[in-house]
Amino acid sequence: MAQTLTTELWEELERINKEVNRDIKYEYDEKQYGTADFWTVVEGKGKGDCDDYSLTKIVRLVDETEWDRENLSIAVCYVEGANGQVGKGGGHAVCVARTDRGDFVLDNRHKKVMAYDKLPYRWVMMEDYANKSWTRIES
Repeated sequence: MAQTLTTELWEELERINKEVNRDIKYEYDEKQYGTADFWTVVEGKGKGDCDDYSLTKIVRLVDETEWDRENLSIAVCYVEGANGQVGKGGGHAVCVARTDRGDFVLDNRHKKVMAYDKLPYRWVMMEDYANKSWTRIES
């Protein structure tokens, strides 16, 4: 069941998104770890790529707020291309909060939490935490 979105929980989404975006400096895994893809939670201030921002946001929301882990997911997508074409850019990962008012995205590319369907992304798959699996998204 989706999380009931209260004013307090909305403010926590905004706060965590802002703090993590501020505290992590973007760094490609290849440069930082010498491998193409390495997912980790960044403690405090540090470096990471989009999946690290997403994981860190989920851990902080679960540890510091009343968000249920089952309503927080990682989603993988393609961002807009150079000409603003939907889903024609590179691969990207974000944190998605599932609520009774729709799904909202916490993204290191945006200062504000955004509605899932308002972003110019082509969605590929989303984590299903409860079932320990990934679900393909047709978009």
